[in-house]
Amino acid sequence: MRLLNRLRFWLRAMLRRARVENEMDAELRFHTEAMIIGPALALACGLVANLLLRMITISLKTLSTVAATVMLHQALRGRMEGAHSLRKHH
Repeated sequence: MRLLNRLRFWLRAMLRRARVENEMDAELRFHTEAMIIGPALALACGLVANLLLRMITISLKTLSTVAATVMLHQALRGRMEGAHSLRKHH
């Protein structure tokens, strides 16, 4: 059976040589592009992922700073209002 498959492939290669060469060129091009584009895409995705992670980290740090400032401002405001109401009642 294996010999029959080899013979069939050989006959096809001899009778339809241009088609077989085009198929082999397409296959080689596919693998070559995969070897080049695959790592380049992975690198680009990694860089984008790292950039997004950095932006999110900076945003969260900024957000936590803003939140802490707002909480401090509210606490001071509450104390000032509390002191003001004490002055009114005394």
